[in-house]
Amino acid sequence: MAVLPVATGYRLGSKVAQALPWGPGEAVTRGLGRLAGHVDRDRRRLVERHVRRVRGDHLHGSELRRAVDAVFASYASYWYQSLRLPGLSPDQIGAGFTEDGFEHVIEARESGRGVILALPHLGGWDWAGFWISRVVGYPVAAVVEALEPPELFEWFREFRRGYGIEVIPLDAEAGTAVQRALAEDAPRAPHSRPGPRPRVRGPDPGSPRAVAPAPAQLAQRPRRCRGRRPGSGLASPPCASA
Repeated sequence: MAVLPVATGYRLGSKVAQALPWGPGEAVTRGLGRLAGHVDRDRRRLVERHVRRVRGDHLHGSELRRAVDAVFASYASYWYQSLRLPGLSPDQIGAGFTEDGFEHVIEARESGRGVILALPHLGGWDWAGFWISRVVGYPVAAVVEALEPPELFEWFREFRRGYGIEVIPLDAEAGTAVQRALAEDAPRAPHSRPGPRPRVRGPDPGSPRAVAPAPAQLAQRPRRCRGRRPGSGLASPPCASA
């Protein structure tokens, strides 16, 4: 029996997500996520370890099961909501979006040096990119880890381009590409998924941390940061590259 190509599966999933009404689609997706969490035993054990690391080793039994189920449901919801993005209008995104401190991004961008937004792999960062690009009207790019097979990566690249995010592959040229994009006055989001990728050691209060090479390279550039001296490891926004 022929296996459906991965990229085709995502393409069909996006069309189904956009066709389903929001409420029923969300409920079905979260249910499927919980089910997947019971099928994939290896990943479930991994999530259990993460949950107990965050909430404490005292978590056991039904309480642990509910917490792990919630993680899988939340991840399924993330995919459902993200795959719906191309079918939403800027008015719909703007009506359901709140922001805090965006004036720092505006101020830094007006300095003419470009803006770097350091985003962890938490929540729907695609929504933030859509909002900045289509509602605020700023050009946006994201540094993203390449996926396998290549056809899947190219599909995601076109998918995100459809709602205003230009994708820069996380490779040896990523740092140069980001610096070029900064010179074109576009906010940049150095974003990297966890994985067996090269890491360099970077400063962090209390202990050293391993970070992706592209943000680390950019961090070595001279910059002006509000609230901390230039050259410090962390800075409150705005942080404008020189």
